Amino acid sequence: MSLFFFIFLVANIGGSLTPLGDPPLFLGYLKGVSFFWTTKYLIREMLASVAILIVIFFIIDLWYYKRKT
Repeated sequence: MSLFFFIFLVANIGGSLTPLGDPPLFLGYLKGVSFFWTTKYLIREMLASVAILIVIFFIIDLWYYKRKT
């Protein structure tokens, strides 16, 4: 179960920091916007969403583990 949560975390939040997964960011990159612009300006929001999701995933995983034992 934890593997699925990790995949969701990486796919949804990790991809938000690169312009390749988001067409408007990619178009900005093609027009001269720095590749790491989103990392430079959105790192706090990304870390906050990662922390929230990790806590939620931990609680869900713990609940399933306790239910199974």
